[in-house]
Amino acid sequence: MKREVLKKIPVQSDLKNAWDVMKNSGFTCSDRKKSSVSEYDSKGRQIVHQNQDFLICSFTKKVSLYVNQNWSIAIVYINEKVTNIFVHISLTGL
Repeated sequence: MKREVLKKIPVQSDLKNAWDVMKNSGFTCSDRKKSSVSEYDSKGRQIVHQNQDFLICSFTKKVSLYVNQNWSIAIVYINEKVTNIFVHISLTGL
């Protein structure tokens, strides 16, 4: 999924463009300053990045009567330029 996001928001994109792409895709976003953001490696281990500026964007899609798919995308930036993207997808429900 990270590859799909990077197609629309490549590294070094303007932050405003990233915000617009996510909003136009139905995500709700907020800006975080000097906060911690985490990602998971290929073995499922959590890696925490501290003191980061990033947009955190979320979207929930109902996949069945009792199950939702939740998307959380962190768009890390420095000086209003995208430097990295972390994607987390989870299911909630019964």
